[in-house]
Amino acid sequence: MGTQFIRKGLARIGIALGLSALLSACLISPGNFVSTMDLRKNGNFRFTYSGEISILGLTQLAEMVDNQQSGDEFEPLDCVDDDGEFRPCTEEELDDQRSKWAEENAEDSSSAEDPAKQEAMKALLGGMDFSDPDSADELASQLSRQKGWERVQYKGNGLFVVDFAIDSVMSHDFSFPVFESLPGANQFVRANIRDNGSVRIEAPGFSSQSATANPGMGMLQAAAAAEGSTNSDSSAAASVPELNGRFTITTDGEILANNTDEGPANVANGKQLTWEISRRTSTAPMALIRLGD
Repeated sequence: MGTQFIRKGLARIGIALGLSALLSACLISPGNFVSTMDLRKNGNFRFTYSGEISILGLTQLAEMVDNQQSGDEFEPLDCVDDDGEFRPCTEEELDDQRSKWAEENAEDSSSAEDPAKQEAMKALLGGMDFSDPDSADELASQLSRQKGWERVQYKGNGLFVVDFAIDSVMSHDFSFPVFESLPGANQFVRANIRDNGSVRIEAPGFSSQSATANPGMGMLQAAAAAEGSTNSDSSAAASVPELNGRFTITTDGEILANNTDEGPANVANGKQLTWEISRRTSTAPMALIRLGD
């Protein structure tokens, strides 16, 4: 099989898998940000996030499908003889390939335009298209009514600039972000309480390649690379801001495990763990902290 057809096949498979993964968990990504968690051994904590949040909208998803289809032209597969050697295809074989290619493209087009599937996509995004300024403004208004969202500013093209801060007690699991209208949104940070008094903090959204952070975008970027279109300004992947930030955990509890490069540093109010986050960050930040005396 010709290498160009292999690339096209990979791109088609990658986009299909990527869209499926994106629709299973609404694609929300951090851009430039600073985030902190201060966790006291008595269970009190303060979490903050200041920076960019990008939400991939229906228009961008549709554009991704349209771009992939519009640039797809028929090119013949290589034919092989009984000994496995490549040979020129006959006219009959070429006609058969054209017919199958036309059928596959017709199926792809009808699938993309299927009203039922479009409605399913819209439902997973809370009935909103975040490429539409009205929907984005509606989400900004909703978030402003939720506790902790001190600033929510829409910048266009699915990009929000936010300031979030909340003080609470670690008597329950915690995750960020939580959108009232988007129950399927993926998480940037989560803290889970264990029955032995420890808390496991993970930040799956603060890594570029973590499967738990963003499986759909990873597949889509791989597909774009296979098609040679990674730098296309019109691609949905290009609409997501580059990951760049810092995540810091400060605690007076006992740090049982962590995956920082430098380990805990002594500070005035305990010990501090710091992760510098970029598109090269392949492992999600993690810390296990024991609370109590």
